[in-house]
Amino acid sequence: MSTELGAPLFLSIKAHFNELTNQQDVPYYEHHLSDRYALLTYCTDENNDPALENARTGANRMKTLADFKARLGQPIVIALNQQPLPKGGVRWPMITDIQNRLSDADLATIQQRVRDRGERHLISISVRTVKNEDEASVFVGGHDYFEGARVYHVARANGAWRIGDVDLVESGF
Repeated sequence: MSTELGAPLFLSIKAHFNELTNQQDVPYYEHHLSDRYALLTYCTDENNDPALENARTGANRMKTLADFKARLGQPIVIALNQQPLPKGGVRWPMITDIQNRLSDADLATIQQRVRDRGERHLISISVRTVKNEDEASVFVGGHDYFEGARVYHVARANGAWRIGDVDLVESGF
C-alpha cells in the first residue's frame, strides 16, 4: 500500500515501437491482451488479486517487489507473431478523433502548423469539440517518439487552424 496515496500503487511495463503506433500494434502480439498491455506488472498491495484487475495492471503480475526487481534484471521476451508490417509504414502521429470531425486535409494542416514550428516528432493528435469549434491537442516528442516535451493546442476559427497555447511536459509518454 502507498501510505501517501492511501491506495495500492500499480507498476506496469509496456513496449512501444517506432514501427507501430499504440493504436496499430494489436495484431502483432501472440497473446494479445496480456503482453500488449503489460509485459510485467507489480502491485504494492501484494494480496491484490490480478484476476480482478484489467490487463494493464493485472497481466504478467509478479507477487512480490523482490520478484519484480529480479524479473527486471532478466531479458523480457516480447511474443510477437510473424505478420509483416504494413506496406508503406505506419501512420504517425496516432489520431484520436472519435466523432470523425476532421478530414485528411484538416489533419495534414494541423500537422503542418506544428511542423512549421520546427517539431519533427509528432506523437498524437487528440480531437475534442467545444462550442461548435474544432480543437485538437498535438503531443510532440523532444528527440524521438517516446520522450514527450510539448503539447500544442490548436483550434479552427473562421475556417483556419491556429496554434494557441503550448504546454511543456516534464516527462515522456
